[in-house]
Amino acid sequence: MKVADGYIEDIARLFDIPKAPANLLKLLVYKAFQGHIRLSEFDRIELCDELNINRQTLANYTNILSKAGILKRLARNQYQLNPMLFSQNRKIIFNRIVIDYIDGERVISGSSS
Repeated sequence: MKVADGYIEDIARLFDIPKAPANLLKLLVYKAFQGHIRLSEFDRIELCDELNINRQTLANYTNILSKAGILKRLARNQYQLNPMLFSQNRKIIFNRIVIDYIDGERVISGSSS
């Protein structure tokens, strides 16, 4: 498991993001520069082709990620990743469960009770 992919999958599960928008999130994270994502016309076409979706579906998926608090819309076709989720520190703390990513492995501690 690549740490980044596992991390993004965990974020999607914890925020109850369906698989298709989660796949978009993976691609957006790889496109991000310092947490900012600018989707040019070419980027949108490329994402739609990669995910085999149309533009309206792409807009719906970015909306889902925005409503969940994973993406923040800055301007038209410009987004920012939530810095609390996407920083150098690959650790998720959610409902007293801590998910850490150490040496390429996922380490879970704490309890949900």
